[in-house]
Amino acid sequence: MIQVIGLVLIAGFALGGGDAPVTVSGVGDEHVSFLNVASLASSLVSGALVILGLVRLRSGTRLEAYRWFDRALMVQIFIGQFFSFVESQFSAAIGLGFDVLLLITLRYMMRRERDLERRDYAARATSVGTAAPAVARPASSSAGSSP
Repeated sequence: MIQVIGLVLIAGFALGGGDAPVTVSGVGDEHVSFLNVASLASSLVSGALVILGLVRLRSGTRLEAYRWFDRALMVQIFIGQFFSFVESQFSAAIGLGFDVLLLITLRYMMRRERDLERRDYAARATSVGTAAPAVARPASSSAGSSP
């Protein structure tokens, strides 16, 4: 994230005709590599998806917001982390671990939110006097069980 901020500052100085007073990971105002641009682009896309998720969260649709956050994490993991690994494998491994933990947490929150929505729907349906439709669950296969 610090690299992204640094790259934006360097680009701003370059576009403004000034000299960048700092360098980020050996990147000065003279040369910005494809890896830096691709990393910046994936971070911007991921950030835009997070903003869409925040908009959905403010409108009250948590599950839809979680889906946008999930998409942002997927962009970060599959695109952003790819370029991070090319640039610096050790620090990218730590970032990937953090992103995967976030993804696991987010998927858990999504599952809980779906369960709450199902429960709320069933409660509303029984209070109206109609039977709630059964929710189909995928069959789970367990080791050692016969069909």
